[in-house]
Amino acid sequence: MKTKLLFLFIFSTATLIGQNLEERIYDAIDEFVARKNVNALETLLSQEEKFSKEVKISSEKLALVILQCNLAFYLKESDQMKLAISAYEKAWLGFSKHGLSDYDIIEYCLKPLGNLYIKLNDYTNAENIIKQYVFLANSSGRKKQEVSGIVNLCRLYQSIKKHQSVISLVNKTLTTPNLTKTQIAKLQFIKAQSLLSTQKSTPSVEKRKEEEVVLRSVDKTYLNYQIALQEKNYSKAKEYFTLFKRHKLKEGIGKRTRAKLFFEEAQLNYLLGKIEKSKRNLNDALQGLLIKPRNYEEIKEEVLFPEALFIDIFDLYAVLEEDPQLVLRNYNCSFYVAKLLESNITSNESKIIHQYAKRNRAEKSIDVLLRLHKETSKISYLEQAFFYAEKGKSEILETQKLRNKLLKKHTSDSLLIEEQQLLKKQEYLTNLYAKEVNQINGFGNSTLIRDLHQISVSLKKVKTKIKEKYKNQDEDVNLEVLRQKLSKNEALVEYFVGKRNIYQFVITKEEIIVNTIENAKENIQEIVKFIQLFDNAFEINNDIESFTNLSHSLYEVLKLDVVGSYKKLVIIPDGLLCFLPFETLLVEKTTTNYYENMPFLFKEHIITYNLKTSFVLEGRKQTKGKKIIGVFPVFEGTNKELEHTLKEAEAINDNFSPIILKHEKATLKEVLKNINQASILHLSTHAHAGNFVKEATIEFYDRSVPISQLNLLNLNLDLAVLSACETGVGRVERGEGAFSIARAFNYTGVDNLIFSLWKVNDKSTSELMSNFYKAIKKGRTISLANKEAKLSYLNDKSITNHKKSPYYWGAFVYYGAIENVTQSGNLLFKTLLISVIVISLSLILFKLKTKK
Repeated sequence: MKTKLLFLFIFSTATLIGQNLEERIYDAIDEFVARKNVNALETLLSQEEKFSKEVKISSEKLALVILQCNLAFYLKESDQMKLAISAYEKAWLGFSKHGLSDYDIIEYCLKPLGNLYIKLNDYTNAENIIKQYVFLANSSGRKKQEVSGIVNLCRLYQSIKKHQSVISLVNKTLTTPNLTKTQIAKLQFIKAQSLLSTQKSTPSVEKRKEEEVVLRSVDKTYLNYQIALQEKNYSKAKEYFTLFKRHKLKEGIGKRTRAKLFFEEAQLNYLLGKIEKSKRNLNDALQGLLIKPRNYEEIKEEVLFPEALFIDIFDLYAVLEEDPQLVLRNYNCSFYVAKLLESNITSNESKIIHQYAKRNRAEKSIDVLLRLHKETSKISYLEQAFFYAEKGKSEILETQKLRNKLLKKHTSDSLLIEEQQLLKKQEYLTNLYAKEVNQINGFGNSTLIRDLHQISVSLKKVKTKIKEKYKNQDEDVNLEVLRQKLSKNEALVEYFVGKRNIYQFVITKEEIIVNTIENAKENIQEIVKFIQLFDNAFEINNDIESFTNLSHSLYEVLKLDVVGSYKKLVIIPDGLLCFLPFETLLVEKTTTNYYENMPFLFKEHIITYNLKTSFVLEGRKQTKGKKIIGVFPVFEGTNKELEHTLKEAEAINDNFSPIILKHEKATLKEVLKNINQASILHLSTHAHAGNFVKEATIEFYDRSVPISQLNLLNLNLDLAVLSACETGVGRVERGEGAFSIARAFNYTGVDNLIFSLWKVNDKSTSELMSNFYKAIKKGRTISLANKEAKLSYLNDKSITNHKKSPYYWGAFVYYGAIENVTQSGNLLFKTLLISVIVISLSLILFKLKTKK
């Protein structure tokens, strides 16, 4: 009996304590809601942290979720976006993790969280959260919230120009039974907007007969405004917009929607040529967003915060201004806000979308700086232009390289290890989700979506801690350091492919030169035409004269004569130039049909490539005491047999003491088992470039490995030689380059690579690789060995002229660090020995003559 009483007492006490904690949480919410000021906010933030450590039972955890949602709402209303997102994220993670209920988590957490992600251009997290609450609404039979989520998802897709996805999603949703007239109207309005964006011309709403369009009056007005804009009837557009604006202002819209309205009016007034009116509209939009009103002229970067609309405002200000310094100041404000937004983004998909806008802004900034240089002759303007060219290039890869560098330096850092593990999990789940997205209602797996969001939240936390611990890791490339790295006979040539022009930056030890190559579109067409000559073995041989003419023409177009006197070149291509075999360009006009006599660029120069100037500054690691791993699946007896690949194995064996993995031993598992013993990996196999749907892959004996799986590896190699077809080809993302096999190896930590630009010939490749390793054995640098391999091939009398076409030898390029041309220890010893012998003989002869 006493035991029972004791148990009841303990149980009652625990319940009372639990109830007290729950009540304390609700009391804290009530007290905050009553006061809602800075002091109350600080108190609630402190209480939230304390309560998070104390909650144990479900009712307490739910109370904490409600507190976090209230806290997030206040932070959102006071423009503290980052803190608001963090509070909403905590609420959602707590609610989903503990399986809580009896609270409208969609309305009070997920909807506002999704909207905040959209405001910060965090498109991937926005999509995941919206899909999450569509799932929740569907499973609980809340049709209104489900349709509302689909509408928001469509608006998100419209903002990133995925209009076909919008049309498909709306068409599917319109088949849902029992939709209200309001829901139908919203869906049809969104569909009409996307149809308008995918067509060159669309009749006005009143004339549409192909379907019954049930739109609200205000939506019809706005749609007709957009149609008038598309038809460039700006005065008509102004009439519709005025009606639309009047209606929206009467609705009592929020300050951000109001600011967006003013911005849209500014755009329209700019199109009408009313510059001053446009500036006034922009000022109204800007003041509506700022926490404290400030004069436009006095606005500095530090008063700005992560808000996507700021970027639109400053970009338009830059277009309206005539003073070049003000233009640059506005673009810099946009770059600053973009950087703030990117600091909160963890998905590569969202980062790529950001890079599109950044590239356009960089091109406009370069134009302004070149104009200023023309007027003043100040070199500093050219240097600034170069920094802008670097801004929008390979930023995802650069971030990963920085992670690899830190992890190699601080191998036991728990934060860096945690980040790496989270990134691998994110990569794995992202690819898993991509495969499933078309199988389950077009939305994918809800558990995967939730897990991806949780990883994103964790990554942000870890990323913030790492940034605090390792500061100043993402500084701009230092031109002085670059010049110190360059030798007197070396020039760096960087290209930036813009919408209007291609810009060439030439940096040597003494100077910086910038050239503008106009008519980018026309020149790109010629570049594409040249690249297509390498699609098969016959194109060039069938019309050698056309090849030589186009080859020399592109040499002149790309202004490579500017660096004709430099022995060594470092070329940083951009866009489609990444697929251009520069080494096959002709430095002079020629009438010869004999390829070995043609004045190819590579004959005059030792050429190194890379994706970004900052990458070439990474020093080459030492290979002393390490081995080569050669991987040769061969695929003997199959329709994909590589008949000549074993000749490459023989060449490596003859010159080194390698680890050779042939036939059934040539698996990824065996490679990874032996990888730590080597500094060079040689892969002689098949590879496929993929396309916009299918990712690039490389084949091992037992399976084909896609780049998404390669990205999960950690490799500490000096060099990877990817002796296979199209290892440098893949889906192109503007600014980031090709998502190729080579990029995947670069992503995993291999800084120096040799890879191919097209489908290579098995026999000629084996000859080239044999020549390459002979040159490496002699102590040549990678870039020089690559050059000598091609020269040896061209000068080989046993090879016919037909097989000396650039198609057979021009595919393989070296991407890596700037190298010093040094000799190996053996060669250096021989040179010194010969010198000693010559000097000794000279002394003996001198003494003999003296005696005489």
